[in-house]
Amino acid sequence: MKKLIVSFAFVLIALTSYAQSSSEHLTFKGIPIEGSMTEFCQKLKAKGFTSIGSENNLALFMGDFTGRNATIGVTATDDGKSVFAVAVLFDPSGEWNTLVNTYNYYKDLYTRKYGNPTISKEKNPAHLDSNTALMAEVHQGTVVWGSAWEVTG
Repeated sequence: MKKLIVSFAFVLIALTSYAQSSSEHLTFKGIPIEGSMTEFCQKLKAKGFTSIGSENNLALFMGDFTGRNATIGVTATDDGKSVFAVAVLFDPSGEWNTLVNTYNYYKDLYTRKYGNPTISKEKNPAHLDSNTALMAEVHQGTVVWGSAWEVTG
């Protein structure tokens, strides 16, 4: 399960940024993903996100993302001068349908925005369609489910 959540988180790093044009920086919730960790985190707080901790070049927040409660991770260079990634993590689920529906929702959202994904792997080796069999595969780490888009900016 952790592997799926981690994989999904890395996929969402690419997914959670919005590009307005090729000459602008990517943004998260309207905040350009640029500048110092301190500046970016202050802007997140101004948008209603609550800080839940930070260590070195990683800061975590709780708040609303597309109508769902989420944990937001912000990373910057070791000196904290340049934010370079924002990741969104949702609460884990023990239900296969919830995982797939969430993935499909975001995949469709970003496909409409950016076109077909540059990379897309959706492999589930389970031979049965039951939630138990599918989630057993997730726990064993044999499920590969993710998409990524390349965007300019």
